[in-house]
Amino acid sequence: MAVYTQPDKAREKIRDYYRDADLWLPQEKNPSWRVFKFDVITDEGKTRFVNIKDRVDSKETLRQHLIQRAPLNVYWMVSNWMNPTKTRGKTYDDEEDGRYHADKNHFLFSDLVIDFDHKNTEEVEKVWDYLVEEKGIKEEDMYIVYSGGGYHINIDQWYRNRDIAHPIEREKHAYKQMQKMCEELDNQGFEFDYKVQNDSYNSPTGDTRRVRKLPQTITKYGNLSEVIPKSNLHSYSETKVMEFQTKTPQNQRTLEELKIKA
Repeated sequence: MAVYTQPDKAREKIRDYYRDADLWLPQEKNPSWRVFKFDVITDEGKTRFVNIKDRVDSKETLRQHLIQRAPLNVYWMVSNWMNPTKTRGKTYDDEEDGRYHADKNHFLFSDLVIDFDHKNTEEVEKVWDYLVEEKGIKEEDMYIVYSGGGYHINIDQWYRNRDIAHPIEREKHAYKQMQKMCEELDNQGFEFDYKVQNDSYNSPTGDTRRVRKLPQTITKYGNLSEVIPKSNLHSYSETKVMEFQTKTPQNQRTLEELKIKA
Protein backbone atom coordinates (compact mmCIF):
# COMPACT_ATOMS: atom_id res chain seq x y z
CA MET A 1 0.00 0.00 0.00
CA ALA A 2 1.41 3.39 -1.00
CA VAL A 3 2.11 6.04 1.62
CA TYR A 4 1.20 9.64 0.78
CA THR A 5 4.28 11.74 1.52
CA GLN A 6 2.48 15.09 1.66
CA PRO A 7 -0.93 14.35 3.26
CA ASP A 8 -1.78 17.99 4.05
CA LYS A 9 -1.07 19.09 0.49
CA ALA A 10 -3.04 16.15 -0.93
CA ARG A 11 -6.06 16.93 1.25
CA GLU A 12 -6.00 20.60 0.27
CA LYS A 13 -5.87 19.71 -3.44
CA ILE A 14 -8.90 17.47 -2.99
CA ARG A 15 -10.83 20.13 -1.05
CA ASP A 16 -10.10 22.75 -3.72
CA TYR A 17 -11.47 20.45 -6.39
CA TYR A 18 -14.72 19.69 -4.58
CA ARG A 19 -15.57 23.29 -3.70
CA ASP A 20 -17.01 23.86 -7.17
CA ALA A 21 -17.04 20.39 -8.74
CA ASP A 22 -20.06 19.19 -10.71
CA LEU A 23 -21.18 16.36 -8.41
CA TRP A 24 -23.34 13.33 -9.24
CA LEU A 25 -26.01 11.45 -7.29
CA PRO A 26 -28.28 8.64 -8.49
CA GLN A 27 -31.48 9.80 -10.16
CA GLU A 28 -33.86 7.98 -7.85
CA LYS A 29 -36.65 8.78 -5.45
CA ASN A 30 -34.48 9.01 -2.36
CA PRO A 31 -30.63 9.01 -2.53
CA SER A 32 -30.63 9.27 1.28
CA TRP A 33 -31.33 5.51 1.34
CA ARG A 34 -27.76 4.91 0.13
CA VAL A 35 -24.65 4.16 2.19
CA PHE A 36 -21.59 6.33 1.45
CA LYS A 37 -18.02 5.48 2.45
CA PHE A 38 -14.69 7.28 2.06
CA ASP A 39 -11.01 6.37 1.88
CA VAL A 40 -9.34 9.22 3.79
CA ILE A 41 -5.66 10.09 4.24
CA THR A 42 -4.32 9.97 7.79
CA ASP A 43 -1.66 12.35 9.14
CA GLU A 44 0.85 9.51 8.67
CA GLY A 45 0.05 9.40 4.95
CA LYS A 46 -1.80 6.08 5.11
CA THR A 47 -5.45 5.52 4.19
CA ARG A 48 -8.44 4.66 6.37
CA PHE A 49 -11.93 3.48 5.42
CA VAL A 50 -14.73 5.47 7.08
CA ASN A 51 -18.53 5.42 6.96
CA ILE A 52 -20.45 8.65 6.52
CA LYS A 53 -22.78 8.85 9.50
CA ASP A 54 -25.27 11.04 7.72
CA ARG A 55 -28.07 10.79 5.19
CA VAL A 56 -26.73 12.16 1.92
CA ASP A 57 -29.93 13.57 0.44
CA SER A 58 -28.49 16.21 -1.90
CA LYS A 59 -25.35 17.19 -3.79
CA GLU A 60 -24.69 19.99 -1.32
CA THR A 61 -24.81 17.58 1.63
CA LEU A 62 -22.35 15.36 -0.23
CA ARG A 63 -20.14 18.38 -1.01
CA GLN A 64 -19.93 19.32 2.68
CA HIS A 65 -18.62 15.86 3.54
CA LEU A 66 -16.19 15.84 0.61
CA ILE A 67 -14.69 19.16 1.65
CA GLN A 68 -14.53 18.18 5.31
CA ARG A 69 -12.99 14.71 4.79
CA ALA A 70 -11.06 15.23 1.52
CA PRO A 71 -11.30 11.54 0.54
CA LEU A 72 -9.03 9.73 -1.92
CA ASN A 73 -11.88 7.44 -2.97
CA VAL A 74 -15.65 7.88 -2.62
CA TYR A 75 -17.89 4.81 -2.55
CA TRP A 76 -21.61 4.15 -2.43
CA MET A 77 -23.33 0.86 -1.67
CA VAL A 78 -25.30 -1.03 -4.31
CA SER A 79 -28.30 -1.47 -1.99
CA ASN A 80 -30.88 0.89 -0.52
CA TRP A 81 -31.64 0.84 3.21
CA MET A 82 -34.29 2.33 5.45
CA ASN A 83 -31.54 3.64 7.74
CA PRO A 84 -28.21 3.61 5.83
CA THR A 85 -26.25 5.18 8.69
CA LYS A 86 -26.73 1.92 10.64
CA THR A 87 -25.63 -0.45 7.88
CA ARG A 88 -22.38 -2.37 8.23
CA GLY A 89 -20.35 -4.33 5.69
CA LYS A 90 -20.63 -7.80 7.26
CA THR A 91 -22.83 -10.41 5.68
CA TYR A 92 -26.19 -11.48 7.03
CA ASP A 93 -24.76 -14.90 7.91
CA ASP A 94 -23.15 -13.48 11.05
CA GLU A 95 -25.57 -13.97 13.95
CA GLU A 96 -24.70 -10.71 15.70
CA ASP A 97 -24.90 -8.72 12.49
CA GLY A 98 -28.21 -10.35 11.60
CA ARG A 99 -29.69 -9.31 14.92
CA TYR A 100 -28.32 -5.79 14.42
CA HIS A 101 -29.76 -5.69 10.92
CA ALA A 102 -33.23 -6.81 11.99
CA ASP A 103 -33.41 -4.39 14.91
CA LYS A 104 -31.84 -1.28 13.39
CA ASN A 105 -32.29 -1.42 9.64
CA HIS A 106 -34.30 -2.73 6.68
CA PHE A 107 -32.97 -3.81 3.28
CA LEU A 108 -35.12 -2.25 0.54
CA PHE A 109 -33.78 -2.98 -2.95
CA SER A 110 -30.52 -3.20 -4.85
CA ASP A 111 -28.66 -2.38 -8.02
CA LEU A 112 -26.50 -4.95 -9.78
CA VAL A 113 -22.93 -4.00 -10.70
CA ILE A 114 -20.69 -6.01 -13.03
CA ASP A 115 -16.98 -5.22 -12.53
CA PHE A 116 -14.22 -5.19 -15.10
CA ASP A 117 -10.87 -4.44 -13.49
CA HIS A 118 -9.32 -4.20 -16.93
CA LYS A 119 -9.67 -1.81 -19.86
CA ASN A 120 -11.02 -4.26 -22.43
CA THR A 121 -13.93 -2.18 -23.69
CA GLU A 122 -14.97 -4.86 -26.19
CA GLU A 123 -15.68 -7.24 -23.29
CA VAL A 124 -17.70 -4.55 -21.50
CA GLU A 125 -19.77 -4.05 -24.65
CA LYS A 126 -20.34 -7.81 -25.05
CA VAL A 127 -21.75 -8.09 -21.52
CA TRP A 128 -23.91 -4.99 -22.03
CA ASP A 129 -25.37 -6.45 -25.24
CA TYR A 130 -25.99 -9.82 -23.58
CA LEU A 131 -27.88 -8.20 -20.70
CA VAL A 132 -30.05 -6.25 -23.14
CA GLU A 133 -30.63 -8.92 -25.81
CA GLU A 134 -30.75 -12.10 -23.69
CA LYS A 135 -31.92 -10.87 -20.28
CA GLY A 136 -34.33 -8.17 -21.44
CA ILE A 137 -32.80 -5.38 -19.34
CA LYS A 138 -33.69 -1.93 -20.64
CA GLU A 139 -30.78 0.25 -21.73
CA GLU A 140 -32.28 3.25 -19.93
CA ASP A 141 -31.82 1.32 -16.65
CA MET A 142 -28.11 0.76 -17.30
CA TYR A 143 -25.01 2.92 -17.40
CA ILE A 144 -21.24 2.41 -17.60
CA VAL A 145 -18.82 3.92 -15.10
CA TYR A 146 -15.05 4.25 -15.43
CA SER A 147 -13.82 3.61 -11.88
CA GLY A 148 -10.27 4.95 -12.22
CA GLY A 149 -8.71 1.63 -13.18
CA GLY A 150 -11.47 -0.31 -14.93
CA TYR A 151 -15.17 -0.28 -15.77
CA HIS A 152 -18.52 -1.09 -14.14
CA ILE A 153 -21.85 -1.86 -15.74
CA ASN A 154 -24.50 -0.58 -13.33
CA ILE A 155 -28.12 -1.75 -13.49
CA ASP A 156 -30.40 0.55 -11.48
CA GLN A 157 -32.74 -1.08 -8.96
CA TRP A 158 -32.16 -4.49 -10.53
CA TYR A 159 -33.65 -6.28 -7.50
CA ARG A 160 -37.01 -5.00 -6.25
CA ASN A 161 -39.04 -7.78 -4.67
CA ARG A 162 -42.01 -6.60 -2.62
CA ASP A 163 -43.35 -10.13 -2.12
CA ILE A 164 -40.77 -10.98 0.58
CA ALA A 165 -41.79 -9.01 3.65
CA HIS A 166 -38.96 -9.81 6.07
CA PRO A 167 -35.90 -7.62 5.30
CA ILE A 168 -33.30 -10.28 6.12
CA GLU A 169 -35.01 -12.87 3.93
CA ARG A 170 -35.38 -10.27 1.19
CA GLU A 171 -31.65 -9.47 1.34
CA LYS A 172 -30.74 -13.18 1.29
CA HIS A 173 -32.91 -13.66 -1.79
CA ALA A 174 -31.34 -10.62 -3.49
CA TYR A 175 -27.86 -11.98 -2.76
CA LYS A 176 -28.75 -15.36 -4.29
CA GLN A 177 -30.23 -13.72 -7.40
CA MET A 178 -27.08 -11.61 -7.83
CA GLN A 179 -24.90 -14.69 -7.55
CA LYS A 180 -27.08 -16.52 -10.06
CA MET A 181 -26.66 -13.73 -12.60
CA CYS A 182 -22.88 -13.59 -12.09
CA GLU A 183 -22.64 -17.38 -12.46
CA GLU A 184 -24.57 -17.15 -15.71
CA LEU A 185 -22.22 -14.49 -17.09
CA ASP A 186 -19.23 -16.55 -15.99
CA ASN A 187 -20.62 -19.67 -17.66
CA GLN A 188 -21.08 -17.67 -20.87
CA GLY A 189 -17.31 -17.08 -20.85
CA PHE A 190 -17.36 -13.33 -20.27
CA GLU A 191 -14.23 -11.81 -18.75
CA PHE A 192 -15.32 -9.87 -15.69
CA ASP A 193 -14.34 -9.86 -12.02
CA TYR A 194 -16.26 -12.49 -10.12
CA LYS A 195 -14.72 -11.20 -6.90
CA VAL A 196 -13.77 -7.62 -6.06
CA GLN A 197 -10.61 -7.11 -4.04
CA ASN A 198 -8.87 -3.99 -2.80
CA ASP A 199 -7.34 -2.61 0.39
CA SER A 200 -10.71 -2.19 2.10
CA TYR A 201 -12.86 -5.21 1.24
CA ASN A 202 -12.99 -8.56 -0.50
CA SER A 203 -16.45 -9.57 -1.66
CA PRO A 204 -18.27 -11.17 -4.58
CA THR A 205 -19.36 -8.85 -7.39
CA GLY A 206 -22.92 -9.94 -6.63
CA ASP A 207 -23.06 -8.77 -3.02
CA THR A 208 -25.83 -6.65 -1.50
CA ARG A 209 -23.32 -4.84 0.72
CA ARG A 210 -20.51 -4.19 -1.70
CA VAL A 211 -19.56 -0.66 -2.66
CA ARG A 212 -18.46 0.95 -5.94
CA LYS A 213 -16.88 4.27 -6.90
CA LEU A 214 -19.22 7.24 -7.02
CA PRO A 215 -19.14 8.95 -10.44
CA GLN A 216 -17.65 12.45 -10.69
CA THR A 217 -15.33 11.88 -7.72
CA ILE A 218 -11.55 11.73 -7.50
CA THR A 219 -9.84 8.35 -7.21
CA LYS A 220 -6.54 7.53 -5.53
CA TYR A 221 -4.91 7.63 -8.98
CA GLY A 222 -5.72 11.34 -9.34
CA ASN A 223 -8.26 10.75 -12.12
CA LEU A 224 -12.05 10.89 -12.11
CA SER A 225 -14.60 8.14 -11.82
CA GLU A 226 -17.06 9.02 -14.59
CA VAL A 227 -20.28 7.88 -16.26
CA ILE A 228 -19.54 7.02 -19.90
CA PRO A 229 -22.21 6.85 -22.62
CA LYS A 230 -22.00 3.46 -24.32
CA SER A 231 -21.50 5.24 -27.64
CA ASN A 232 -18.28 6.78 -26.26
CA LEU A 233 -16.95 3.61 -24.63
CA HIS A 234 -14.24 2.77 -27.17
CA SER A 235 -13.07 6.36 -27.58
CA TYR A 236 -13.09 7.29 -23.88
CA SER A 237 -9.96 8.83 -22.38
CA GLU A 238 -9.68 9.20 -18.61
CA THR A 239 -9.80 12.65 -17.00
CA LYS A 240 -6.69 13.37 -14.93
CA VAL A 241 -7.27 16.10 -12.35
CA MET A 242 -4.28 15.92 -9.98
CA GLU A 243 -1.10 14.10 -8.98
CA PHE A 244 -0.29 12.68 -5.55
CA GLN A 245 3.20 12.23 -4.10
CA THR A 246 3.55 8.67 -2.80
CA LYS A 247 6.20 6.15 -1.83
CA THR A 248 6.18 2.40 -1.32
CA PRO A 249 7.37 1.23 2.13
CA GLN A 250 10.59 -0.79 2.00
CA ASN A 251 8.94 -3.97 3.30
CA GLN A 252 6.23 -3.79 0.60
CA ARG A 253 8.41 -3.34 -2.46
CA THR A 254 8.07 -6.01 -5.09
CA LEU A 255 10.75 -8.47 -6.06
CA GLU A 256 11.00 -6.76 -9.45
CA GLU A 257 11.67 -3.37 -7.83
CA LEU A 258 14.37 -4.85 -5.61
CA LYS A 259 16.01 -6.53 -8.62
CA ILE A 260 16.06 -3.24 -10.50
CA LYS A 261 17.59 -1.47 -7.51
CA ALA A 262 20.25 -4.18 -7.21
